[in-house]
Amino acid sequence: MKKLLLGTAGLMAIGVAQSAHATPYGFAETTFDNFQITTSGSASINGGGVEVTSSQNYPGATHNGGVTTVVFTGNAYTGNGGVAVTAPVAFGGPNATYTVSSPAPVTSTTPSPIGESALKGGFGAQGAVSVGPASPFAAGGDGAYGVVENGGVQGGGDVSSTTSQNENVYTISTGAGAATVGFVASVQAYVQAITTVPGELATASVDNTVGLFLCGATASSSCGTLTPEGTFEPPALQLTASAGPTHAGNAQAGDPAAFNPYNVSFALAPGSDYEIILTSKQTESTFTPTPPVPEPASLALLGVAVLGLAGVTRRRRKV
Repeated sequence: MKKLLLGTAGLMAIGVAQSAHATPYGFAETTFDNFQITTSGSASINGGGVEVTSSQNYPGATHNGGVTTVVFTGNAYTGNGGVAVTAPVAFGGPNATYTVSSPAPVTSTTPSPIGESALKGGFGAQGAVSVGPASPFAAGGDGAYGVVENGGVQGGGDVSSTTSQNENVYTISTGAGAATVGFVASVQAYVQAITTVPGELATASVDNTVGLFLCGATASSSCGTLTPEGTFEPPALQLTASAGPTHAGNAQAGDPAAFNPYNVSFALAPGSDYEIILTSKQTESTFTPTPPVPEPASLALLGVAVLGLAGVTRRRRKV
């Protein structure tokens, strides 16, 4: 009997070692390094603004539970100067205790401010997003970062989710001649979804898009109705990972360390106003099934087994 118990304990230890996170587990992040908005010809940039949001919905959360916070919206850039825009971490759960987020990385050598081990294998959900203090109009560009993470859902039949997003908008005007606007950046994106128990479900995704829109009004202060003129959505920045619910799984997409270079340009019509919009969104969702309630027959069988084991123990003692 002792040998059997030791063997079971060993198997349990191996199982814990194989799963570094409470499951179901979802993780998604995107890092923009040195992103720049460039113009040529008669194009000129009128200004830019950024809106960052971070939200989470964890059952029974006592910290920022279910709240979406718009931290900044408006003109974030003046000339070649910029301001740091950071959303407080939206978090919930017993092991998600972050209250502020770190500055966004502006070089690829800077580690992600919140990594995959943030929850340390515990229960909780968090989302964070930030844009660096530099300017996308200056040499070297700017940086932006977004992450969501969720380690397990306590209880059963519950869904937990987190979202982080930053949206950067730049207005551009053209003169009488030909013009172009470009987007340059090095970008890293990664998603992971893990389940260990049948019935668990985890999904994680990143959605990163650069879009060019023609303004419906001529005044640069009011763009009016936006007409899509071009979209840049590379597959490497549109990632999804999903695990469960029929079996355990560890789904991953992207690379947690590699930065890929991107360079795209759009032609602009003379005498027009445009907006170029960078949207970066990270989402994840997990579901934990309700534990099955033992049937009366199963309980009776368990009782018989316990009585039988007790009888064997008594006979061994008499011997």
